[in-house]
Amino acid sequence: MLAADARRLDLSPAWFSWSGTAVSLELLAGLDGAPVRAHDVRLADRFLERLGLPAQGSATVTVAGDGLAERLADAGVRAAVRAGRVRASFRLYGDEADVDLAVAALLDRAGRRALGG
Repeated sequence: MLAADARRLDLSPAWFSWSGTAVSLELLAGLDGAPVRAHDVRLADRFLERLGLPAQGSATVTVAGDGLAERLADAGVRAAVRAGRVRASFRLYGDEADVDLAVAALLDRAGRRALGG
């Protein structure tokens, strides 16, 4: 039974999660940002180019079209929708296979883009 006062909020910290987070943050803080950004932008540009769109030099890109968010979700790809456009962000933990999966989800069987303006 929970205590009736503030002691009910006194919980043991998630020590294993905290220790893993500390090591991860140390690793990430020690990385050189330039190669990380280059990797992220390269993935985003690959995504756009495979869809027949011009590269933007940004790790976060948007594409418009009907049903794109649903296509990506059906393929297990996570992306946000902002102002009716799918917003995809490419980061350090992603790779070419992730880009190819997203592109395949947005192309129809004939390889045409299912994208609008």
